Amino acid sequence: MGQIIDQFIPVPIRGVDDSQPEYLLDDTRTGPGGMENTKSIDGALVDRDGYTQVAAGFSVESNNPVMECFEWGDSTGTLKPVFITTEGLVEFTSPSTWTDRFSVSDDLTGNATNPIMATPLESTSSESLYVTNKVDGIRVWTGTGDWSILTTTGKTNLRAGCILGWNGHLIAGDITENSVDYPFQVMWSDINDATTWNGVTAGFVNLTRDTT
Repeated sequence: MGQIIDQFIPVPIRGVDDSQPEYLLDDTRTGPGGMENTKSIDGALVDRDGYTQVAAGFSVESNNPVMECFEWGDSTGTLKPVFITTEGLVEFTSPSTWTDRFSVSDDLTGNATNPIMATPLESTSSESLYVTNKVDGIRVWTGTGDWSILTTTGKTNLRAGCILGWNGHLIAGDITENSVDYPFQVMWSDINDATTWNGVTAGFVNLTRDTT
């Protein structure tokens, strides 16, 4: 049967009363720093025996900040741990090896102030990963070899602050085209064809900014 523990939580009714010390959670109810190697026993977080090694061997991009890290499953179902740095995509290919999946001709030129957004998009024949930072053209990675700059037929020098794969369309928002900003524009590619942006099933809409 679970144990009931009384905890006092200060509730400021007439402002914050700093004349008395605040109540703190019992240190047995909080975990070790970083929350690595922890486990829960009867509601308490305690140290787990052993060690954790994070990103073993990751030195390929040690001079570039890691902006995103996740595990992506390609169209074959293979899970691929990847890091996206300010320069490009790096794949974890063995217990101690990280492999660049970009080249000098298609690396990113942004910095740590330019957020990275990535999204998968499944078409009728394959699934790919798309990456944007609004500074550079959208990148596409099929899960093998290097990524490439996405062809955007119908749009010139397309940049997007955010992207989303949905129902066969690649959707992009916060648009810049030919160095002209359209921060409230949302556009989408042809269905099952992220390279075509002026086809029958492609389109765009300019959202209205609410200034009230």
